[in-house]
Amino acid sequence: HANIPFFVLLRAMWTCKRCTVDLKFSEVEPAVDHFGCYFLCPRCGYRNKLKNVGRPDGDFELVQTGD
Repeated sequence: HANIPFFVLLRAMWTCKRCTVDLKFSEVEPAVDHFGCYFLCPRCGYRNKLKNVGRPDGDFELVQTGD
């Protein structure tokens, strides 16, 4: 996993798109690879997409995408 600089999280929790479990931010670690930002659901292993909506010269601001 790539090291992610300081980031701001905009929701209180993530929700797995496959198994619909709600996950606290402390339960998953966002990561970045050549496909983009994501987190892996610890329950079912699904790769959930995240998007950085922060400014290019500022901190990361991650939101979960709808797909």
